[in-house]
Amino acid sequence: MLSPGNLLRKAVAPLLSFLPGTEKGYLSLDIGSSSVKMLEVRGESESLRIVNAGIAQLPANAIQGNIIQDVESVTHAIRMLAANHKVKSSDVIAAIPGPAVIIKRATFPVQNPTELEETILFEAGNFIPESLENVNLDYQILGSTADSNEVDVLLVAVRKDVINSYVAAISDA
Repeated sequence: MLSPGNLLRKAVAPLLSFLPGTEKGYLSLDIGSSSVKMLEVRGESESLRIVNAGIAQLPANAIQGNIIQDVESVTHAIRMLAANHKVKSSDVIAAIPGPAVIIKRATFPVQNPTELEETILFEAGNFIPESLENVNLDYQILGSTADSNEVDVLLVAVRKDVINSYVAAISDA
């Protein structure tokens, strides 16, 4: 039977498998509507160790509509967590709340990679219910079947004001 720490490590390792293989620390922040949760990990992707964990409450109006409204309060919470837990890592991993992310699956004709990228960027406005000027857009090609002339693509977009509010709070901290 695995201990709770080993279970957590086993669950987190695949999520962070993109990290370089060197022994390095990362600070993971979950900025929610009522609190900031922090997890500092160190190690290689297959053998991560949790070295710090903490939570700090936020004022009721700090985050509204998935945008950080009170950057100062969130920045203060992050700074206090880092100071109280003597965090050494300076690289931060954070995510945007799920409801703020627009995810759409689309199908496009099979093309060479350059043409496919141009088609995706040109057609993305038909799938994303926001002006493309107001969002950061990315995509992942999911693949195609051997007998198909189409390729499946996952489009992901987040409004720039949402991203900027999180980046501002984390950078200030």
